Amino acid sequence: MQAEGKPNETIKKILIINDQRKKPILDREEIHQNQITKATKENVLIVRTSDLLNILDLFRKGKLTRDEIFEAFENQKGHIQL
Repeated sequence: MQAEGKPNETIKKILIINDQRKKPILDREEIHQNQITKATKENVLIVRTSDLLNILDLFRKGKLTRDEIFEAFENQKGHIQL
């Protein structure tokens, strides 16, 4: 797949998941390392819905800037770290 003439390797892929949604956020298990390793190799960023809520909370508290958030989404691979 190509977008606007870009080779597939340059397209950023983001996987947003809401796994374990029936468990309270604090009781959820971590993403398995094999999934993170595969996502890193495939240039995919995994973002859980709980990560999005945490990012929003940090942004509202002034602990994260818009630029820091965009940088993470543009440059990170595997499981998002903020």
